[in-house]
Formats: sequence, C-alpha cells, structure tokens
Amino acid sequence: MAEVSRIIKSTNVLEEAYKRYEYIFDEFENVVIGFSGGKDSTVTLEIALEIATKRNRLPLDVVFIDQEGEFENTITYMRRIRERPEINLHWYQMPIMINVSTNMTETHLFCWDEKDKHKWIRPKEEGSIGENVYCKKETYFNDLFNAILRKDFSDKKTAFLGGVRTEEAPKRLRGLTMGDVYKGITWGKVVTKQIIILYPLYDWTTSDIWTYIERNKLDYCKIYDLMYNIGLPLRNMRVSAIFHENSLNSLSYLAEIEKDNWNKIVNRIQGANTVKSAEALYSRPKELPYMFKDWKEYSEHLFDTILTEDMKPVFKKGIEQRWKTYLRKLERRETPNEDKQSFWKVVCNEYLRNDFCFTLLNNFLIK
Repeated sequence: MAEVSRIIKSTNVLEEAYKRYEYIFDEFENVVIGFSGGKDSTVTLEIALEIATKRNRLPLDVVFIDQEGEFENTITYMRRIRERPEINLHWYQMPIMINVSTNMTETHLFCWDEKDKHKWIRPKEEGSIGENVYCKKETYFNDLFNAILRKDFSDKKTAFLGGVRTEEAPKRLRGLTMGDVYKGITWGKVVTKQIIILYPLYDWTTSDIWTYIERNKLDYCKIYDLMYNIGLPLRNMRVSAIFHENSLNSLSYLAEIEKDNWNKIVNRIQGANTVKSAEALYSRPKELPYMFKDWKEYSEHLFDTILTEDMKPVFKKGIEQRWKTYLRKLERRETPNEDKQSFWKVVCNEYLRNDFCFTLLNNFLIK
C-alpha cells in the first residue's frame, strides 16, 4: 500500500501558504473565497485579501451559502464581513434541501422555502440572493456549491478557495497529497476546465490558524469565545449549519450560549430537544453490543428497526454503491484482507443520524 510521506522543509506553513497564494493569483483571473464564518475560512480569506490588495485585485468575491439554521454569532460576523469595502459578499439564502439528522420521520427540510416563511429561524438579509436559479430545490447543500460556481463564476478562469485542512480529518491527507489537480497541485479538486477548487491551508494545524488570527489581530466569529467559555474541546468547535449530520453535538450546548436561537431551532427542527437531552443516541456505541457478532450485523439490526420503510431503499442502494467503491479501493491498495468492520461502523452512524445523503460514508471513503 502506498504511504503518504511528509517532506520537511526549512520554511514554515505561513511562508508556504504565501507562495501558494501568489501562484494562485498568477494563474487565475478570478479568485473566489468559499466562506462559512469559521476560523479556517477566516484565515483563507484574510491572506487572500492581503495578496489581492497588493495586486490591486479588489474587491474580492466571497460566497456564503446560508442554511438558515446557523449560529447567531455567525450571522453577526457575516454582517461585519458584508460591510467591508474590499469584499464583495454573495450571500445566498434560497430554498435547498437540508438533511435533518435529529429524527427519523422528517428526513429533510427546505430552508428558506416561502411556504414555510412563518417557520423561518430568522428573516432573510436585505440584498441576499433568494431565488434558486442554480439547480432543483431538491439538490442537496453539498452539490449546490458547484452549481453556483458554474453559473456565477464560469466566465473567467476561477480559483475557488476553501478552508479545508487535513488535520481535522486525517483521511483527507491522502486525497489532498496525491493526484494532479492543476499543474502539479494536489490540494484541491476540479469542477470544470475553467473552475478549480483549492485548499491552500490544507497542511495548517489548529494552532497555526489561531496563531495567525491573534498575531494579526483579525476579526473572527465570536461563537468560538462562547464555546471556549463553556469548556468545549477545540476538536468540537465547529461553525456550520447547526442540525447538519456532522454538527449535531452543537445542539447539546446551543441553549447555553445562544438561548434565543435555541428556542427558534427547537420550533423549526423536530427532535432538536431530544439531541440536547440524549446526544449519545445519535451515534454508535464505542463498544460493539454483546448480542451481535460484528458491526455489520449490528448495522443490519439498525436498518431493520429504526429506518422508516420509505427510506430503507434509499439507504440500501447508497450503501451498496459505497461498499463496492470501498472494495475497489482496497483492491487498488493491494490489501484485500483488511478488516472491513470500520466501514460498517460508519454505516451504523449513517442510520442513527438518518444521513440519507451519505456525508459520513463519503468522508470515510476519501483516503
């Protein structure tokens, strides 16, 4: 099996990042920042602004896809971003399908759907992009980015920069250090010949990110301060849609740090209060329950008992497809006898979180 090797250089990650940004601005006529309001996208943006200022390439296009169920502090921070003259913020607030992982009966909702306006967690922002002319309303959030890039930014050779880092998900390391994305660059992915997604901070650590923010006295989303004050571990400090399958833990402490927002979330999302009271029910146990011989058998039990009948075919088809992909990956790595239980552990979480979009398995397969 091919291993990923680390090359030790005399430069540091900041110096390497500046080289990458300079090269990106050399190569691409347009540079767009994908922005979530989190710490990683903050640093991704601020370095890009520094280079763009030097090259007279302002204002810089910034894309924020608002999924309605966001932290109040994220929205407050985004409003500050919008007011900066060097930034052209594209704030998207349009109906798209959002996976709901808090219950088994409401598999999804459509954020910003006009027929549910009375249920919205908050009003739309003045001047936001509210009409979905990019894809079907049933398109899932993860697929919307590419649709927006193709429609709004395909007139020029465009680099779309994101704040993805391999430290947060070590399995990303292989995916972002192997394969040619653009002229020898591995840390990204291709959308079209005109549009390339790049992650110039892929090798930064959390410490690198916060050090850069502190040393440069940057503005950032203050939700992190509130998370720190309640003792949340750094690895759990995540800024994204609150009811996303990877963010359910935020419901366990949201009432403590954003009470008004919590009340609105509970009214909008079925099962939110259950997550707060019994978060452990939404993830597999650390140890295999004694009555099952392996994780695959346990996953089959969950399939039979907790999924609704209309969702069983969806999960069956999706998991079969990804199981075949997983086996092909094992064959290519010449390790066909590798223990496959890790795959079925993820499947258990897919069922428990009602992740019919297979975000957890897709992330698992990136290696």
